[in-house]
Amino acid sequence: MSLIRFIQSISSISKKNGSYIIFFLFLIIVFDASRNVYPLTCDSKLIVSSSSSTAYKQRNNNRCEGFYQSKVSTNSFEIVGFTKGNFSYTLHQKEVIEVSSPVNISNKVHVIAKGIPLKLYYRMNADISHDKQLIWPLEDVIYKEKLNADSIGIIGFIEQKNEDTPIYVPLQIKTKMKKQNSILKHYYKLIFRSSVTVENVCWKVSKMVNNRCNNPTNLIKHQTNSFRAGESIIIFLSGDTKGKACLNVFAKEKNIDNWLHQKVFILLDSKI
Repeated sequence: MSLIRFIQSISSISKKNGSYIIFFLFLIIVFDASRNVYPLTCDSKLIVSSSSSTAYKQRNNNRCEGFYQSKVSTNSFEIVGFTKGNFSYTLHQKEVIEVSSPVNISNKVHVIAKGIPLKLYYRMNADISHDKQLIWPLEDVIYKEKLNADSIGIIGFIEQKNEDTPIYVPLQIKTKMKKQNSILKHYYKLIFRSSVTVENVCWKVSKMVNNRCNNPTNLIKHQTNSFRAGESIIIFLSGDTKGKACLNVFAKEKNIDNWLHQKVFILLDSKI
C-alpha cells in the first residue's frame, strides 16, 4: 500500500484520535522517506514488447525490473556480480531483499541485476546511496519466474567525473528469510561472464595511487580449468584488500590463441 492510500484509509480514524494518530503518521512518513531511493529512470535501450506481468517496467517507484527481448549477441567478457559476502535468497513469495552499499561515499550508486546465463534476459536497476537502501520484493518477478540466486548477478557502480569508466563498489545483501553465509561475509565476491568458452582464467590486483594502478600482485590462476559460455567465473578477494584498486582479469578462448581481458576499477570498504 502506498503512503497516500494509507493516509486516506485512516483519515476518518484521525478525527477521532486527534494528536496520537498525527504523531503516528509523522513516524510513518519519516520511515518511508528513509527507504526512498533516487528518482527512477528505466533503461530505454531495452526492447520490451511483452504485456506479461513480468515484463521489464517500473515497479513500486523504487526500481525497474523484468524481462526484455534479446538483442543481436556479440562476444563479451564482463563483470556481472560484485558483493560483500554472498548474494542468496529463499525463493518464496514473501521473500524480500535489502540491497545497500557498505562503502561510505556520497555518490549515487547505480545498481544493476541481470541474468547470468546468456539467454536469460532479465534486468533490474535502481539507484541507492550509502544511507538509503533498496527494498526489493521477489514476488513481482523473481518468484513468478522461479529464478534462483545462482542465475542472477548484481553490481553497483558510481560514475567518475569527466571519465567514461565507472568505479564498481560492493553491494551488501540482507534478506527477510535467508541467513547469509558467515564465512563469505569476510570476502568480496566478484562474478565475471564470458559469451564464449574460456580457460586459463587468471587475475591480478593493483593499488590505485594518483589514479594510476601501481604495484600489481603476481598473477593468480583460477583453480577451475575452463568455463562454459555464460557460466559464472567467481573470484574472491580477501577483506584485507582495501581502498581503490584495479582488477585485471584475463581468460583465453578455448582452443584458440585469443586472450580476453577485462580491467575494472573497484572501491572497497575500509572496514570489513
